[in-house]
Amino acid sequence: AQNLPRADVLTEEFTSPVRPYGASYGYSVDEILKAQYLQFPLETQRANTVRLGYNQLLNRIISVGDVRSGIPGLLTHPNVPTYLSAFSLVAATSVDNILATMSSWVTNQMTTTLMIEKPNTLLLPVTKYQNIATRFVGTDLNRTILTAFKEANPGIEVIPVNELAGAGTGGTDVAVLYNRNPSK
Repeated sequence: AQNLPRADVLTEEFTSPVRPYGASYGYSVDEILKAQYLQFPLETQRANTVRLGYNQLLNRIISVGDVRSGIPGLLTHPNVPTYLSAFSLVAATSVDNILATMSSWVTNQMTTTLMIEKPNTLLLPVTKYQNIATRFVGTDLNRTILTAFKEANPGIEVIPVNELAGAGTGGTDVAVLYNRNPSK
């Protein structure tokens, strides 16, 4: 018999610490009385404030990790591959150079991984995102650098992210290009 080659999935176990994170709120009897008098939703407001703070904490941990707890973040994890690019998304850089560099990020990822990884999401620092979203290509006031990039690289969503500003070596800005997929 001539059996076909077998394809299988191999797994390896990795461990990471699990730490509890949380926040709480409370209020005094005096605050309750004042809130009732003013018809102010005290509990809802406090809960929303705690939720906002908690979400900001989780966003920071996901981005840069928690060194004290030994939890690496996306930008600090040793197994996240990086690609250095001498490039700046600032006004002094020509539109053509910005577009060529951003497209080279996509090309580099696909060629390096033999097209196994096809990115669909690009995260940029907010100021860099604003520059490409508001800077026009030539005299066409309907076409920004962002729209030109999306035309050249269909299917890639570009998202501004605060935590990428100054997150690189020496305080440089960072861009993240990846395939946003639950299986990844």
